[in-house]
Amino acid sequence: MRDLYSFEILEHSQITEMRRIVCAFARSLEFDETQIGKLGIAVSEAAENILKHGGGGEFLVRSVDCEGISGIELLAVDSG
Repeated sequence: MRDLYSFEILEHSQITEMRRIVCAFARSLEFDETQIGKLGIAVSEAAENILKHGGGGEFLVRSVDCEGISGIELLAVDSG
C-alpha cells in the first residue's frame, strides 16, 4: 500500500471518501479499531475545519515509523 496520500478538500462529499481511505490505511498498518475510530474523528474534524475556516485546501497523510512503532502523520493545509 502507498505510504503517502494527498487529498484536495473543496466540498463535504470528499471528506467521507478521504476518511474511508485513511482508516483503511491505518488498518494496513495494524492499528486497532479504537485507534482507527479516533483517527477517523481527527481526520473528519480537520477536514471540516479546512472547509469552514480555510475555504478549502489539501490534506496530506503519510506513514511514519519510530523505533519499530508505526504511526500516521496528518497535515491539513487550508487556502485561507
